[in-house]
Amino acid sequence: MTSKSYPADASKTPSEPSSDSRTLTYEAAMTRLETLARELEAGDVAIDLLASRLKEAQQLLSFCRDKLTRAEEEVQKLLEKE
Repeated sequence: MTSKSYPADASKTPSEPSSDSRTLTYEAAMTRLETLARELEAGDVAIDLLASRLKEAQQLLSFCRDKLTRAEEEVQKLLEKE
């Protein structure tokens, strides 16, 4: 079993996916999500870590959705100004 390490502290909550949530990018969150998905699909996660990995994935999904929603709102505001 191989455990991938996350550059930020993987035990953080959704509002704190890293030591400073402002430093986590959408791309970094998606990369981590892809890694988690591969590990979970391959069965590379020890049963003791399964719940924490799933929780981390949920937190990252929430983070990405929020980022996308904010980006969409900003684009809409810019388009309305034209």
